[in-house]
Amino acid sequence: YQADVDAVFVDQKGNAFVDLTAPPEPLTGSSTELMLAYGVVDSIILNCPEVTAVQILFGGHEVPTLTGHLDLSKPLVLNKRFIAPS
Repeated sequence: YQADVDAVFVDQKGNAFVDLTAPPEPLTGSSTELMLAYGVVDSIILNCPEVTAVQILFGGHEVPTLTGHLDLSKPLVLNKRFIAPS
């Protein structure tokens, strides 16, 4: 999945809001949803020390979930489970 970033802003609490182009339909499976979401979230949090959580938006809107396995209605925090050991 390739997405364009339409907008990004960070609030005073350290939450980053990242607006991506809408994902292709249909997406299926929990692995797809987890890797897509945490690929974005973990990359931002690890590279922007002022960011503590990331709210993913698609097409300017909050979505409850992509495939029904992960709650995207609120900001997500770093999840080291998806980061390879160094």
